[in-house]
Amino acid sequence: MATIIGLSGEFIAISYIYCLKFLFASLKDESAHYTTGIWMVCAYALAILMTITLRNQLYFHGYNVAVTMRKVIMTALYGKVSKLSLKSLAETNSGKLITIISSEMFTIERYSAMLPMVIMCPFIVALCMVYIAIEEGVIYAVITMVGFIFCVGGQTLCNHFAKNYKQRESYLSDQRMKLISDMVTGIRTIKSYAWENHYL
Repeated sequence: MATIIGLSGEFIAISYIYCLKFLFASLKDESAHYTTGIWMVCAYALAILMTITLRNQLYFHGYNVAVTMRKVIMTALYGKVSKLSLKSLAETNSGKLITIISSEMFTIERYSAMLPMVIMCPFIVALCMVYIAIEEGVIYAVITMVGFIFCVGGQTLCNHFAKNYKQRESYLSDQRMKLISDMVTGIRTIKSYAWENHYL
Protein backbone atom coordinates (compact mmCIF):
# COMPACT_ATOMS: atom_id res chain seq x y z
CA MET A 1 0.00 0.00 0.00
CA ALA A 2 2.81 2.40 0.90
CA THR A 3 4.52 1.71 -2.43
CA ILE A 4 1.32 2.51 -4.32
CA ILE A 5 0.99 5.77 -2.37
CA GLY A 6 4.60 6.70 -3.15
CA LEU A 7 4.27 5.83 -6.84
CA SER A 8 1.09 7.92 -7.06
CA GLY A 9 2.98 10.85 -5.57
CA GLU A 10 5.80 10.48 -8.09
CA PHE A 11 3.37 10.20 -11.02
CA ILE A 12 1.75 13.45 -9.88
CA ALA A 13 5.21 15.02 -9.49
CA ILE A 14 5.91 14.25 -13.15
CA SER A 15 2.50 15.65 -14.10
CA TYR A 16 3.23 19.05 -12.52
CA ILE A 17 6.39 19.27 -14.62
CA TYR A 18 4.13 18.91 -17.65
CA CYS A 19 1.83 21.59 -16.18
CA LEU A 20 4.79 23.99 -16.11
CA LYS A 21 5.69 23.06 -19.68
CA PHE A 22 2.18 23.80 -20.97
CA LEU A 23 2.00 26.97 -18.84
CA PHE A 24 5.15 28.37 -20.44
CA ALA A 25 3.84 27.37 -23.88
CA SER A 26 0.56 29.22 -23.23
CA LEU A 27 2.47 32.30 -22.01
CA LYS A 28 4.49 32.37 -25.24
CA ASP A 29 1.39 31.90 -27.38
CA GLU A 30 -0.20 35.32 -27.83
CA SER A 31 -3.45 33.87 -29.17
CA ALA A 32 -4.03 31.73 -26.04
CA HIS A 33 -6.73 32.90 -23.61
CA TYR A 34 -5.65 33.94 -20.10
CA THR A 35 -7.99 31.38 -18.50
CA THR A 36 -5.72 28.61 -19.85
CA GLY A 37 -2.83 29.99 -17.80
CA ILE A 38 -5.02 30.27 -14.69
CA TRP A 39 -6.11 26.64 -15.06
CA MET A 40 -2.50 25.55 -15.50
CA VAL A 41 -1.41 27.44 -12.37
CA CYS A 42 -4.27 25.88 -10.38
CA ALA A 43 -3.39 22.39 -11.67
CA TYR A 44 0.28 23.01 -10.84
CA ALA A 45 -0.51 24.08 -7.25
CA LEU A 46 -2.91 21.16 -6.75
CA ALA A 47 -0.32 18.66 -8.09
CA ILE A 48 2.34 20.00 -5.72
CA LEU A 49 -0.06 19.78 -2.77
CA MET A 50 -1.02 16.20 -3.62
CA THR A 51 2.62 15.17 -4.13
CA ILE A 52 3.69 16.57 -0.75
CA THR A 53 0.72 14.94 0.98
CA LEU A 54 1.38 11.52 -0.55
CA ARG A 55 5.12 11.67 0.18
CA ASN A 56 4.49 12.65 3.80
CA GLN A 57 2.00 9.80 4.08
CA LEU A 58 4.70 7.44 2.80
CA TYR A 59 7.24 8.71 5.34
CA PHE A 60 4.66 8.47 8.13
CA HIS A 61 3.90 4.87 7.19
CA GLY A 62 7.60 3.98 7.20
CA TYR A 63 8.25 5.53 10.61
CA ASN A 64 5.10 3.92 12.01
CA VAL A 65 6.41 0.50 10.95
CA ALA A 66 9.85 1.35 12.39
CA VAL A 67 8.46 2.34 15.80
CA THR A 68 6.31 -0.82 15.93
CA MET A 69 9.37 -2.97 15.13
CA ARG A 70 11.40 -1.12 17.78
CA LYS A 71 8.78 -1.83 20.46
CA VAL A 72 8.60 -5.52 19.54
CA ILE A 73 12.39 -5.98 19.52
CA MET A 74 12.85 -4.03 22.78
CA THR A 75 10.24 -6.25 24.46
CA ALA A 76 12.03 -9.36 23.22
CA LEU A 77 15.41 -8.03 24.41
CA TYR A 78 14.01 -7.15 27.82
CA GLY A 79 12.65 -10.69 28.18
CA LYS A 80 16.03 -12.09 27.16
CA VAL A 81 18.03 -9.89 29.56
CA SER A 82 15.69 -10.63 32.48
CA LYS A 83 16.56 -14.34 32.13
CA LEU A 84 20.34 -13.82 32.27
CA SER A 85 22.25 -15.17 35.25
CA LEU A 86 23.88 -12.90 37.83
CA LYS A 87 27.30 -13.85 36.49
CA SER A 88 26.37 -12.74 32.95
CA LEU A 89 24.91 -9.49 34.25
CA ALA A 90 28.08 -8.82 36.27
CA GLU A 91 30.33 -9.41 33.24
CA THR A 92 28.39 -6.97 31.04
CA ASN A 93 27.92 -3.56 32.60
CA SER A 94 24.72 -1.62 31.98
CA GLY A 95 26.45 1.09 29.95
CA LYS A 96 27.80 -1.41 27.44
CA LEU A 97 24.42 -3.12 27.19
CA ILE A 98 22.62 0.19 26.58
CA THR A 99 25.19 1.22 23.95
CA ILE A 100 24.84 -2.05 22.03
CA ILE A 101 21.02 -2.04 22.17
CA SER A 102 20.70 1.65 21.24
CA SER A 103 23.06 1.31 18.29
CA GLU A 104 21.32 -1.77 16.91
CA MET A 105 17.85 -0.33 17.49
CA PHE A 106 18.76 2.90 15.72
CA THR A 107 20.05 0.95 12.70
CA ILE A 108 16.92 -1.19 12.50
CA GLU A 109 14.62 1.80 12.98
CA ARG A 110 16.35 3.88 10.32
CA TYR A 111 16.28 1.15 7.68
CA SER A 112 12.69 0.19 8.53
CA ALA A 113 11.57 3.80 8.08
CA MET A 114 13.24 3.96 4.67
CA LEU A 115 11.95 0.55 3.53
CA PRO A 116 8.96 1.88 1.51
CA MET A 117 11.24 4.36 -0.24
CA VAL A 118 13.78 1.62 -1.02
CA ILE A 119 11.05 -0.55 -2.56
CA MET A 120 9.74 2.38 -4.56
CA CYS A 121 13.13 3.77 -5.68
CA PRO A 122 13.63 1.56 -8.80
CA PHE A 123 10.19 2.56 -10.10
CA ILE A 124 10.95 6.26 -9.54
CA VAL A 125 14.31 5.97 -11.32
CA ALA A 126 12.68 4.15 -14.25
CA LEU A 127 9.98 6.84 -14.52
CA CYS A 128 12.60 9.60 -14.48
CA MET A 129 14.73 7.87 -17.12
CA VAL A 130 11.70 7.41 -19.39
CA TYR A 131 10.74 11.05 -18.94
CA ILE A 132 14.28 12.27 -19.74
CA ALA A 133 14.50 9.94 -22.76
CA ILE A 134 11.18 11.24 -24.13
CA GLU A 135 11.94 14.91 -23.53
CA GLU A 136 15.70 15.17 -24.15
CA GLY A 137 16.79 11.95 -25.84
CA VAL A 138 18.29 8.60 -24.95
CA ILE A 139 21.85 9.98 -24.61
CA TYR A 140 20.85 12.34 -21.81
CA ALA A 141 18.97 9.51 -20.07
CA VAL A 142 22.10 7.31 -20.21
CA ILE A 143 24.31 10.14 -18.89
CA THR A 144 21.85 10.76 -16.05
CA MET A 145 21.75 7.05 -15.22
CA VAL A 146 25.57 6.87 -15.07
CA GLY A 147 25.63 9.90 -12.75
CA PHE A 148 22.96 8.29 -10.58
CA ILE A 149 24.99 5.05 -10.32
CA PHE A 150 28.09 7.03 -9.30
CA CYS A 151 26.06 8.87 -6.63
CA VAL A 152 24.69 5.59 -5.23
CA GLY A 153 28.19 4.07 -5.20
CA GLY A 154 29.61 7.10 -3.38
CA GLN A 155 26.79 7.00 -0.85
CA THR A 156 27.39 3.29 -0.22
CA LEU A 157 31.11 3.93 0.31
CA CYS A 158 30.40 6.79 2.72
CA ASN A 159 27.95 4.59 4.66
CA HIS A 160 30.64 1.89 4.94
CA PHE A 161 33.17 4.35 6.39
CA ALA A 162 30.54 5.84 8.71
CA LYS A 163 29.67 2.36 10.00
CA ASN A 164 33.32 1.60 10.75
CA TYR A 165 33.76 4.89 12.62
CA LYS A 166 30.53 4.24 14.54
CA GLN A 167 31.80 0.82 15.62
CA ARG A 168 35.08 2.35 16.80
CA GLU A 169 33.18 5.03 18.68
CA SER A 170 30.96 2.39 20.33
CA TYR A 171 34.03 0.37 21.36
CA LEU A 172 35.72 3.40 22.93
CA SER A 173 32.47 4.40 24.62
CA ASP A 174 32.13 0.88 26.07
CA GLN A 175 35.70 1.05 27.40
CA ARG A 176 34.98 4.44 28.97
CA MET A 177 31.75 3.21 30.58
CA LYS A 178 33.52 0.13 31.95
CA LEU A 179 36.31 2.26 33.42
CA ILE A 180 33.84 4.66 35.07
CA SER A 181 31.79 1.73 36.42
CA ASP A 182 34.92 0.09 37.89
CA MET A 183 36.01 3.39 39.45
CA VAL A 184 32.61 3.98 41.06
CA THR A 185 32.54 0.39 42.36
CA GLY A 186 36.05 0.79 43.78
CA ILE A 187 35.19 4.09 45.49
CA ARG A 188 32.06 2.57 47.04
CA THR A 189 34.10 -0.40 48.31
CA ILE A 190 36.75 1.88 49.86
CA LYS A 191 34.12 4.05 51.55
CA SER A 192 32.03 1.13 52.78
CA TYR A 193 35.04 -0.43 54.54
CA ALA A 194 36.41 2.98 55.66
CA TRP A 195 39.75 2.32 53.93
CA GLU A 196 40.37 5.96 53.00
CA ASN A 197 43.25 6.44 55.44
CA HIS A 198 44.95 3.22 54.31
CA TYR A 199 44.85 4.33 50.68
CA LEU A 200 45.97 7.87 51.56
